[in-house]
Amino acid sequence: MISVLLACTIALQGGSPTTPVKPPAKVKEHQTPPHRAEPSHLRKHVAPQKPAEQKPKPPPFVDKPAGYGTPVTTGDVVIVQFLVKKQSGEEVANSKKRGLPYTFKIGAPGNDPLLDLVVKGMKVGAVRTYTVSAKDAYGPGGAPPVISPKDVLVAIVTLLRRGDR
Repeated sequence: MISVLLACTIALQGGSPTTPVKPPAKVKEHQTPPHRAEPSHLRKHVAPQKPAEQKPKPPPFVDKPAGYGTPVTTGDVVIVQFLVKKQSGEEVANSKKRGLPYTFKIGAPGNDPLLDLVVKGMKVGAVRTYTVSAKDAYGPGGAPPVISPKDVLVAIVTLLRRGDR
């Protein structure tokens, strides 16, 4: 009986009893050409994905105490005490060791870009601790030979007085 079924199957495929039986050809699933949109009744419903929730980035500085009065803007003359150190703890600059507070005009040519960056927006009496990469403060080259562009700096600035423009 089995030999009869085998012979019938071979005959239907157009071969002889000695021809090996070929498996049927794979039928490709229908694919929508890229230039045509798939009909809406055939589309699978996919729930829209929510964008990944990102935690808000903390500001690069902390003011303790916050100070009082009008915030410092470009053109203001300020008197500050400052300490700049690398994140490793190595001290870079300290106005207290120089013996006097430091006076400068915000945005004036020749200023230390780090101090301009840190002091803008401060109020008198504020003590700001500001963490920034050297390349963000000084540019891609840093401030060689003391500060490399890979350094992370911590500046602690006390705004003693804000003067006129």
